[in-house]
Amino acid sequence: MDDEDYSPKTIEQAIEAFMISADLSDSDEDVILNTPLEKIDWLHSNFDAQIRRLCGVNNDNKALLEACGGPGTTPHEASKKLMMVIWHYWRTAEIKY
Repeated sequence: MDDEDYSPKTIEQAIEAFMISADLSDSDEDVILNTPLEKIDWLHSNFDAQIRRLCGVNNDNKALLEACGGPGTTPHEASKKLMMVIWHYWRTAEIKY
């Protein structure tokens, strides 16, 4: 299997993939750090496409979708869950969900 074919199957793997591949600017990092929890929907809307791409969030990745919420979880819902975990990780260096 090529690295290009790899898709994270767990939340931990998805967060690791994001942190390794995101190449966030200082400005992006500041936005994540300084956005309060009440504005997580706004933050998610700004990072949704990047999370989906880097974490392999799509309808074919059933394992990750289920890890993010169970059977029937949509890519949008999974991406939002991952944004919450990324938001928390950025503040604590702990993957918590």
